[in-house]
Amino acid sequence: IDTGEPLWSERWLTSFNCNAADPIVHNGKLFLSSGYNRGAALFDLSSGRPERIWKSKEMKNQLHGSLLHDGHLYGIDGDMETGGRLVCMRWDDGEVVWAEEDLRPGGLAMADGDLLLLREDGHLTLAPATPAGWNPVADVKVLEGKCWTRPVLSGGRIFCRTVDGQVVCVDCRD
Repeated sequence: IDTGEPLWSERWLTSFNCNAADPIVHNGKLFLSSGYNRGAALFDLSSGRPERIWKSKEMKNQLHGSLLHDGHLYGIDGDMETGGRLVCMRWDDGEVVWAEEDLRPGGLAMADGDLLLLREDGHLTLAPATPAGWNPVADVKVLEGKCWTRPVLSGGRIFCRTVDGQVVCVDCRD
């Protein structure tokens, strides 16, 4: 560590050499996921070198990294051009708990145990992050145009934008 030399590396090849989704490191484990049909894997880092626990083609994060909450990963699986799906997957074994095929998700965030999904068509949807299923409690159309960016929550406001740069602020303060 003092020399700046790498301790280890993991070969993670993808089409176009594109790995846009951020990894997740939690409790000595590393989760990697990439789009373009690469998939995901969970590695144990406790031995000093990564040892694969599981791999799956059921979570292919093309643009946005998955979110980890209470032992489950929530993420957008698939190609944004053809329409991804929203997936809940168990952290420990990579098994899909549920998947929503028809949402056309564009970006996903989490706040206080709730998922904030900005759909490609500009709808902003709020639902509890739970392995029990996708059960929205609120949905509102906030933008026109293609939305592939993650909503951002700050100070009781949710900021959303289109791929063309149109921005909207949704005030959620009491």
